[in-house]
Amino acid sequence: MSPLLLGVRSLLATVLLLAAIGKLRSRRHHRDFRRSLDGYAFLPPRARGAVAVTVPAAELAVAGLLAVPRSAWLGWLAATALLTCFTAGTGWALTRGRAVRCACFGPGGRLVAGRHLARDLALTGLAAVGAATAAPAAPTVAAAAVAVPAGALLGLLVSRMDDVAALLTPAGRAPDTLRS
Repeated sequence: MSPLLLGVRSLLATVLLLAAIGKLRSRRHHRDFRRSLDGYAFLPPRARGAVAVTVPAAELAVAGLLAVPRSAWLGWLAATALLTCFTAGTGWALTRGRAVRCACFGPGGRLVAGRHLARDLALTGLAAVGAATAAPAAPTVAAAAVAVPAGALLGLLVSRMDDVAALLTPAGRAPDTLRS
């Protein structure tokens, strides 16, 4: 496996792990995630509770599959499927002008915007490329020592994308948050 693919695997595993932790960190975090699902009107109200439990469980499972070399190829496939669902939901909300709060990494208050769709598309694309090109060969220790932390750092930055965007927003521009 190339160091680049290993880094991408680390990035995806980190993003999915942080997303699950953000939703499960406390009852309040999980409740906020559950409430954010109300904005996705295509989900029947009775299904939203099940989705609120299934999504973080799937994120944890896929992160685990990606982290273990023997199951990485299945992890690539599962990440592609899961991220495709996230991309579809984000695209659906944007094309219908829905004011949906992104609780992807826990409570944050940012409305789903084009940057979220771009993030989801990029992550989905990376997962699909990984699924198509992943080889079972183990990377060298030196490659892993660089690629895994680099991927994890990039994953951390992806998970804090809204915070980074807020830092780069010009002064005086209203933030895109929902007020509770």
